[in-house]
Amino acid sequence: MRLKEIEEKCDAETLKRIQTRREELHMTQSKLATLLGFTSRSSVNRVETGSLPLSKKNIGKWAVALQTTPEYLLHI
Repeated sequence: MRLKEIEEKCDAETLKRIQTRREELHMTQSKLATLLGFTSRSSVNRVETGSLPLSKKNIGKWAVALQTTPEYLLHI
């Protein structure tokens, strides 16, 4: 998947899928933050709410932490 394609697909639906998938796994924001290497859950919260841009080059890392694929998160 090309970076340009990822940038175009990272939208509100992607953020919703991240939150939904985390909840499906009964995972707290704190646990996801730990898996992603963040120091606080607020970074996950800010990504889920759209106030912090999702790092497109790290979509694979998010997918692994959420036990899914980048394609699912990006709905492609």
